[in-house]
Amino acid sequence: MRQEHGANSFAHQEYHPSEQVPDRGWDRRLIAEHEAVYRQDEVGPYASNLCVLAMPRMLPDSEVFAKLANVPAKRDAEFFALPAHIRRDAVTDVRELFVPTEENVENFGALYAALRLSYLHRHPGNRETMLFLSALASIDADNVTEANARYLPRLSCSGGGSMGILMAGAPGCGKTTLLDRLDAYLGNARVIFHTAIDGRSCIWPQVPIVRVQVPETKTVRALAGGIAAQIDALARTNLHATLAEKRNRGYYMVRTAQIVSAYMVGLIVVEDLQHLATAHGDATPLLNWLGGLMELTGIPVVTVATHKVHRVIHSDSGIGSKLTSGGKLNVDYLPLALDYLRLLKAAWALRVSHPDAKMPAILPAICHKYTAGNRRYTREYLESLFTAMSRLKEGQPITKQYLEEHAREVLQDKRPTVVAVHKWKTALPLTEKERERFAEYIDTSVVRSRG
Repeated sequence: MRQEHGANSFAHQEYHPSEQVPDRGWDRRLIAEHEAVYRQDEVGPYASNLCVLAMPRMLPDSEVFAKLANVPAKRDAEFFALPAHIRRDAVTDVRELFVPTEENVENFGALYAALRLSYLHRHPGNRETMLFLSALASIDADNVTEANARYLPRLSCSGGGSMGILMAGAPGCGKTTLLDRLDAYLGNARVIFHTAIDGRSCIWPQVPIVRVQVPETKTVRALAGGIAAQIDALARTNLHATLAEKRNRGYYMVRTAQIVSAYMVGLIVVEDLQHLATAHGDATPLLNWLGGLMELTGIPVVTVATHKVHRVIHSDSGIGSKLTSGGKLNVDYLPLALDYLRLLKAAWALRVSHPDAKMPAILPAICHKYTAGNRRYTREYLESLFTAMSRLKEGQPITKQYLEEHAREVLQDKRPTVVAVHKWKTALPLTEKERERFAEYIDTSVVRSRG
């Protein structure tokens, strides 16, 4: 049953979504599939917040683990009765495996809390928010220059001043996977259509999270177009067309702000920010544009990158502090401890041969030695190992030598990176050449000491 929650009616005298987001030939089937269904279990400051009530609830840490986990079904006797070449096709199930860690649980909670906090003041019941949306919608973006964009109306008067979050980690440690699991938790609520607000019919779309990668061109125009294109993909609109022509940064600022505000975006996630470190020219304009968009709209920006991002962030201390003011989330290598053992045990259950074999006790140590706890490297090794095991002659043992030789063969190209990571983890000195070569894999902003 859909439940309407009241809001201050005067808040809609200046702005109403039916006027600002008119009927553009919306796909009625899409609206029916994603029509807002409001929870009634919320207490506290969000109890009447339509934007938050239309999303899944905030989970306690004890439930997050199960929601994040993605573990394919364990092999049974019927599976092992299949011919070997058929069973080998299933070895790719290892790629779907995700066993969360305590770090993942904390990061998931931090991201979802930031999403909810984004709507604390930015919702239809806040008069200041509605006044801001009205003022923003009335601006002619064609007449805004980069210089006067700083004088645009801002949402800070309603407490909407937002703070950026940086999520950094080495390639292959699970940053994208964590964001994918967040998307999966939102599920049908990745796009929401509110069809009535304060008793008045409307069509007001809400897109909680927009994810976009730093474009290859590394320009404001491409990034703005990417943000609009992601909303288009979810809401089946054609917003990116208004950003296709070459304009000044002020135009892109206003037009993007109008779009993300009208579509009630909760988080803007910008992935692969480290690419700016290799950009030709100065990365500051794009960073300043992101910071300005965040300040103007009150929408937090989550930047996601490898450890090389610290070169970008530290290139401008002002914008760097702005984009990290909401905190830093680390997605690190898994140590040879309980979390890594859980991952390997779950993966061993997906082997495609040797149904009665127990996981070799030495496997965790060997696996960690050659992967440093990198999830992607671990997955590559196990997928290859299970395929090779399925070709062993009956009765041939799985020895330490066999496991180690296979690791050396499969992960040979990863060896220099893994050696450097192990040195860094144990506080052994790295040469300047090593620090430069493995900048994406090693957080050089952290000083480690042996003790």
